[in-house]
Amino acid sequence: MTGTETDPDNNLKKKLQALSLKFAATAGDRVAEIETAARRIIEAQEDGEISKALDETAFLAHRLAGSAASFGLPSLGGTAAALEKLLNSIKSSAAAISNEQSRLIKTIIGDLGKNLNKEKPPPPASATSTAATAKAETEAETEKQRLVFIIEDDKDLTGDLAAQLGHFGYGARVFTSTEGVIEALIKTPPAAVIANVALPEGDLAGIELLARIRDAIPLPPPAFAISSRDDLPARLAAVRAGARGYYSKPVDVARLSEALDTETEEEEAEPYRVLIVDDDESMAELYAVFLQSSGIATKTVNRPLDVMGPLAEYRPDLLLMDINMPDCSGIELASVIRQKEDYVRIPIVFLTSETDQDCRILAMRTGADDFLQKPVPPELLLSSVQSRIERSRFFDAMITRDSMTGLINHSKIKEILGVEISRASRQGAPLSFAMLDLDKFKSINDAYGHWAGDLVIKALALVLRQRLRKPDVVGRYGGEEFAVILPDTEPGSAAAVLDEIREGFSRIRHMVEGSSIQATFSCGVAGAEPGDSVEALTIKADEALYKAKQTDRNRVVLA
Repeated sequence: MTGTETDPDNNLKKKLQALSLKFAATAGDRVAEIETAARRIIEAQEDGEISKALDETAFLAHRLAGSAASFGLPSLGGTAAALEKLLNSIKSSAAAISNEQSRLIKTIIGDLGKNLNKEKPPPPASATSTAATAKAETEAETEKQRLVFIIEDDKDLTGDLAAQLGHFGYGARVFTSTEGVIEALIKTPPAAVIANVALPEGDLAGIELLARIRDAIPLPPPAFAISSRDDLPARLAAVRAGARGYYSKPVDVARLSEALDTETEEEEAEPYRVLIVDDDESMAELYAVFLQSSGIATKTVNRPLDVMGPLAEYRPDLLLMDINMPDCSGIELASVIRQKEDYVRIPIVFLTSETDQDCRILAMRTGADDFLQKPVPPELLLSSVQSRIERSRFFDAMITRDSMTGLINHSKIKEILGVEISRASRQGAPLSFAMLDLDKFKSINDAYGHWAGDLVIKALALVLRQRLRKPDVVGRYGGEEFAVILPDTEPGSAAAVLDEIREGFSRIRHMVEGSSIQATFSCGVAGAEPGDSVEALTIKADEALYKAKQTDRNRVVLA
């Protein structure tokens, strides 16, 4: 593919680079500040002075513990956390500081300096980008962000957390103290609130703020706590304040984002779809009105021999079918439909004026799920239809969904791709298909274990669901490979959108055993052309993916 090299996420990359450099430049000052505060602990004579020095030093250590690990300095962060733990134990004992405790404080302070000198933050991952040939038609969709409030006094950490959440589709407003939070929340309600447990106002000031929000707002947004503390009292206080989750620093942003999605998404269930087959137009219309009044979408077919086209296009959840029809009875038609593998599981409900028991038995033998006697009370019709669709969708999800990611599986995405190819051909609409593959995935599994690989797979699934439009279809094609169907989208536009997602995903830090790793993916995009089959379009996308993998990876290639 030809094109000019571009960086669609250049501003974000520069921002993250600046944050990393800023933290690296100030880490020495932070350690020096802790050393000065710790010296006051050892030199203090009065109980009040000792207590004040302990509080100050513990707070500084707490702040460094969270931010250092988040910026890729796990040893420095771990040492700061050890210092905080020691100081808190001294505070709780209410006894004079012993010589042994003074020695331990000095030792840990020395370790801070050693770790600072030997540990450097990882450089931002390099990224190459293949230019898209057109501006993405879906740009507005992918840039929509849900607002979250972050209450955290560590400005470096909040900047990084906000940037990381941005990759998952969240915008952030940052507060460095509790002041003005409730007023801002009333004026501009966020989707969620994320508060650090300890703030300048106190060790539990963040949790106390969450409790005040819960009491002041009739329908408060979901709240989450973050902290360098991982003790039961802090977690219990968060639960009592109404927090939906508690995340230890360094925050695993993928897990936090998944929880945010669960708590904030108002996902509208796809309406049930019923295909009504009845030669009597007035009866078909009556059933349609009954069902539509309860939010069920319907399509009617009055000539039974014409049913196969609408069946393929409409993809109904259920067939509502009269038995006695000209040219072809409902029982015969059901037998024909059941011959096709795609429709073996679709529920079929028969309607008839027949009272003959033998007819009822024959209908059930052909695979009918229910047999309703005309005239059918609306309540009975609705109950029969809804219960069978609910059960069908439940079992269909078990069969067609990937258990790890919740995305549709290989066979289901090929089935939907076939439907979309037919629709695009019929309507003369564009259609794009993309295949994605995580780069050097085996290396991640070998270095960190399969659970780390699973973590990266789930994070990519989450990003794709968040950043793509509702009409787009995302599936796990197998292993570390994903597939995306983008209806009504030109290939160039699809490539532009997926390239932005690729760049953002490469910036995400995945927390593994106290440290962070980054991952990338390669992508091939193909557009459907007249006469393309599922196999032909898949091959084109796969060949483009292969080119991306062969040319440095971490890029999008257009077929």
